[in-house]
Amino acid sequence: MSEFDYVVVGGGTAGCVIAARLSQDPANRVLLLEAGEDEVPSDPLDYVAMWGSSVDWAFRSVPIPGLDGVTIPVPRGRIIGGSSGINSMVHVRAHRSSYDAWEQAGAVGWGFDQLLPYLKRSESAAGKDPRWRGTDGPMVVAPAPTAKPGSFHHACYQAAVEAGSPATADGNGEQAEGIAHLELNIVNFARQSAADAYLAPVTGRPNLDIAVSAVVQRLLFEGRRCVGVEYVVEGRTHQVRAARDVVLSAGAIGSPQLLMVSGVGPAEHLRQVGVDVVHDLPGVGRNLQDHPFAQVTYTTPEPIIPDGLPDMAHTMLRSTPDADPDLQFVFLHFPMPHRSPGSTVEPWGSSDWRPERLDGYSVLFSLQRPRSRGRVGLAGPTVDTAPLIDLGYYSDPRDLDLMVKALRMARSMGEAEALSRWRISELTPGSSAVRDAELRDYVKLATGSYFHLVGSCAMGTGGDAVVDPELKVHGIEGLRVADASVMPSIVAANTNATVLAIAERAAEIIAGR
Repeated sequence: MSEFDYVVVGGGTAGCVIAARLSQDPANRVLLLEAGEDEVPSDPLDYVAMWGSSVDWAFRSVPIPGLDGVTIPVPRGRIIGGSSGINSMVHVRAHRSSYDAWEQAGAVGWGFDQLLPYLKRSESAAGKDPRWRGTDGPMVVAPAPTAKPGSFHHACYQAAVEAGSPATADGNGEQAEGIAHLELNIVNFARQSAADAYLAPVTGRPNLDIAVSAVVQRLLFEGRRCVGVEYVVEGRTHQVRAARDVVLSAGAIGSPQLLMVSGVGPAEHLRQVGVDVVHDLPGVGRNLQDHPFAQVTYTTPEPIIPDGLPDMAHTMLRSTPDADPDLQFVFLHFPMPHRSPGSTVEPWGSSDWRPERLDGYSVLFSLQRPRSRGRVGLAGPTVDTAPLIDLGYYSDPRDLDLMVKALRMARSMGEAEALSRWRISELTPGSSAVRDAELRDYVKLATGSYFHLVGSCAMGTGGDAVVDPELKVHGIEGLRVADASVMPSIVAANTNATVLAIAERAAEIIAGR
């Protein structure tokens, strides 16, 4: 059996960062295991085409009671770079309150002031204020070329301002609230994943081994110490030992699933599916969170054809004056569809999804700090059986109330005078839908996922915490989790930028720096 100092499970955003940073020290022998391969599809910008393909785990949720039994696709990257290889390349930080909430929840040392150096370390944002932004990090971050006056996307920006959104020079800088130009991880009009940024430059290091098509089956234990992992490549089983740590970076679905099939998790649930219990840890799989979105749509005289990469207006607002920024608004140059009443299958997120019509535009709105919680569970005792994913949308009815409020705010943007040149009429929910009950019904039909799953191995010190502030699994030696699953609460932003920072800080903690 071969041995490394560190075995990193999962070559997604966090795994790429951690493997690259730990292997900077030539004394560290690092193995990175990734279930997918290392080649992206031919069109790297068409992320919708990647859903359901060979680079996607192509999970689907269980029926969601809050959506009247709808099941939703849950695409997750199965490729070096993970979900950063199949996402929409959006790079957005959250308001400082999102991170300060982690520290208040028991994740000591993970507030905004402590995490800011790692947010900066991960990025290179030319021309931005270096007090808040990184200047020489691996991820190149920039908005699309500024929309030309008179264009649709320029009008979207003006519409948000007209509806009362304050303008901010940098939504990822000192002032997160308001409207800004959406920043992307795109270099020379091509996708930049975490693998492109962090791993590609260092693949020649003699102390870094990267195994692709390597599906980890279980963690190996000696008593309460994790000593390695077992994985399969092309039908052959291998075992490898970790002299220091095994680091789980398999994401908010993969990390809790692997813990549970290895015997670490809620004991009663593990016994029900035939898994021998190594350590009863009730919080594994709980606390799953995501950003639901819905949309208001409008018809236009003809389809809107962007001139190059769209310069998208991105707006963060407060649902109430005393709330932290918790509502996100984004304009799209086509009308997003919604489900028909009685439908139980959501196509958004699957490989066969395409817009039903193109002569229109949408104002997407999303609740960024939901109170609802879901969970990840096992449907069988091995990783070969897809896990049970309960997204939990609107299990707390206050979330649905806030989505209705966000719908009304989105309408004020979509109906702004700045967009009158393009607008014919409101397509959905339709101008006749004005009562709260009607809007709640519509929101449930229009709800989709931003696929920002986090929280299922939450960091903290309480009874449901899975890892401590050093990312060590409670009750187990030699095992850490470092990915989106450790967020105690979801951040008010697209999650990839935050996962980069988590991984940057994790690498320092693991290395003892």
